[in-house]
Amino acid sequence: MIAPARHLVVALAATTLLNAAAAAQTPRPFRVVSYNILVGFGDHRVGTPYRPGQERRENVLAWLKSQKPDVVSLQELNGYDEAKLRKDSARWGHPYAVMLKTSGYPTALTSKRPIVVVERRLKGLHHGMMVCRTSGIDFVVVHLWPFKGDERLREVNAALELYRKSRAQGRRVVILGDFNAVSAADVGRFSDAANERYAKWKWETKDGRPRTSVIDAVHAAGLVDIHGKHRTATDPLPLPRIDFIFASQDLAAKSIGSQWRTDPDALRDSDHPGTVADFDYRAPRFPGYPSQDALSYELELDVDPTARRLEGEVRYRIKALVATDRVFLDARRGDGWSVGFRDADGQPIPARWHEDRVVLPLSTTVAAGDEIRLSAHLRGTPPDGFYFKNSRYGEPLAFTDHYSIRARGWLPCEDHPGDRARFEVDLTYPKQHEAVISGAARTDPQSPPDGKKRVHYATRSDVPPYMFAICVGPYARVPEKGDDRLLPHYVYRKDVDKAAKQLVHHAAWMRTMESTFGKYPYGKYTTIQCPTRWGGFEAPGNVQLNESLFDGPRGVGTLAHEFVHMWFGDGVGYAQWREVWLSEGFASYFGPWLHAQTGGPPLVRKLNQHREAWRRSRDGRVKSIRWGGFAHPDEALNANTYPKGAWVLHMLRGELGDEAFFGAIKSYFEKTRGTSVLTSDFVDAIERSSGKELGWFFDQWLDRVGCPQLTVTAGADSIVVEQVQRGEPYRFNLQLAWKDQEGNPHRQRWVIDRKRKELPVPLARDLVVDPDVELLYRGR
Repeated sequence: MIAPARHLVVALAATTLLNAAAAAQTPRPFRVVSYNILVGFGDHRVGTPYRPGQERRENVLAWLKSQKPDVVSLQELNGYDEAKLRKDSARWGHPYAVMLKTSGYPTALTSKRPIVVVERRLKGLHHGMMVCRTSGIDFVVVHLWPFKGDERLREVNAALELYRKSRAQGRRVVILGDFNAVSAADVGRFSDAANERYAKWKWETKDGRPRTSVIDAVHAAGLVDIHGKHRTATDPLPLPRIDFIFASQDLAAKSIGSQWRTDPDALRDSDHPGTVADFDYRAPRFPGYPSQDALSYELELDVDPTARRLEGEVRYRIKALVATDRVFLDARRGDGWSVGFRDADGQPIPARWHEDRVVLPLSTTVAAGDEIRLSAHLRGTPPDGFYFKNSRYGEPLAFTDHYSIRARGWLPCEDHPGDRARFEVDLTYPKQHEAVISGAARTDPQSPPDGKKRVHYATRSDVPPYMFAICVGPYARVPEKGDDRLLPHYVYRKDVDKAAKQLVHHAAWMRTMESTFGKYPYGKYTTIQCPTRWGGFEAPGNVQLNESLFDGPRGVGTLAHEFVHMWFGDGVGYAQWREVWLSEGFASYFGPWLHAQTGGPPLVRKLNQHREAWRRSRDGRVKSIRWGGFAHPDEALNANTYPKGAWVLHMLRGELGDEAFFGAIKSYFEKTRGTSVLTSDFVDAIERSSGKELGWFFDQWLDRVGCPQLTVTAGADSIVVEQVQRGEPYRFNLQLAWKDQEGNPHRQRWVIDRKRKELPVPLARDLVVDPDVELLYRGR
């Protein structure tokens, strides 16, 4: 289910602000800045009263840094390309930057989070416009025609077309930028200076009066001018307002204040003041469908692995989070696969399909807080997510393999890791097969048809669709002793003997995990062998294992990895795909830690392997752990989210010490279990439990590419440690081992926080860097 997140603050502009309504102070503000920087800080066409270009640039960049924005929209980036823009945006903490174009008068958007350019539109437009998706919002960035009012009206209608397209897909939308037009609400409040300035804009008048048709069109489309909504001052306006932030009504309803920048000193940096709009908005913690929350999926399915056929019905309970007249689901169509929708009265719903999502119009508008009930009928062979395949021994199987966004291939749903819901399933299948489904088995009072079995399962905890799993096939069962929650495992009949040798540790692991981190989150645990594309998949309580897992001794390590996921990845999930390290990094660290306690290799050996694998990887050199610019969420599974994620936990353990580390991880699990979280939630839990400020630690290890690159040399008077990687120095603990001149061994740990540090150790020999495997680094 959707968990509320942070307050949303949308801001446009400012150092000193006029007509200010006080902005709410929120713990984690979300701030958007829009700024026309005046011909790319160039000096041409710029003179009195403006400062020289380089001085203006430094002032604007310093101001942007002071604002700590989440998203910045810029206009008039003359002379910029994306490389130059990214260099500037790094100054205000934004690694992501996109431009509409590089010629003429470009616009751009930068962000702390990944940006998807939905559409660039240039043809037939003076400057052009684009739609960028970041932080769960579609931003329509505009710079409208400056001279011709009729052309400007045509352009704003093009922007409104883009707005409607985003709204049709259930998106929150902000239209922002330089409109080169004024609002009817402002005209009567112009000061003499504003009227004088406006009089120079002859193209912006009609019949001697200011032309307001452009902004009128935006209002008519249902968007809200946030500054116009909140301003309280009645003083004359010192200049015409032509830069705006407009918000879709679901955002505007949560707005709490606005500001407008007209400080004379600031106007020496640009001729465009900005607008600030503040929202007290408990936004969903993920970019999904902000108007709704899927509460439950009730499925009745008939599956035949031999006939390779699936038929059934899905009944939905969906809560409206705002007044809405439609439902949005992730879904796919395909040859041989039929999906039809009906409302609560059984009437067909005329579905509108958009790529891999479907929009379901409702017969009436539903109020915020009310439940929507509808159903879907499914029939055929799904295009993805639910597969009919033979096992490696030629036996027919039917199984789901949802990770990451494949559940939508057969089950219309909110297919996102942050959206958790209850699943309940009635499954009918051939009697010669076994079936296992997410959740606990319940008594089914209905008798199955001849030649069939029927089972009924329901999840005890809400789970996202990608975790929900079904497997049907001719399985043998392999029991495992030691805990009543361990159900006999589902194994190919020809693999029973070798599987039984490896399926022996879960009871001991259960005791260790529960005593260390907290109670097991689910009612049962079992594993299922199937042709999954992964080595293993952590479906809660019924883990899917690759067909070949039992063929060699390494399978036990995978079993430990997947078992850890029941706490980290499943019990506590992640709210965005880019946060997958909260699952895979944890399993890659605590899996070997757990395995080592039942006879597996020492943890330090696995950490060495992780370090070497990461050093060899390309991702380790070009991406950070939480990099989110991938084309498909599967690509987030890489050397950063697995080995480097494990190393972050290992170094955190070294920073805190064992007692504080394990106590903090337990506190994190117990406080967030059953939810989908962000890294910020994890950091907050660790800081609260440990009492230490660790922002510096997580910033450098999670959001910075690479690691320290070290040279360590022993000289006559000292050991010199140099960080030779590009950029700022890292801060870390470094242990060294050496022998003195008499051959006596020594070990000592230092804090390294500078590019070069001399350690007072004379005449050291047999120097060993990081003898206990405590640091992720590269040597040189």
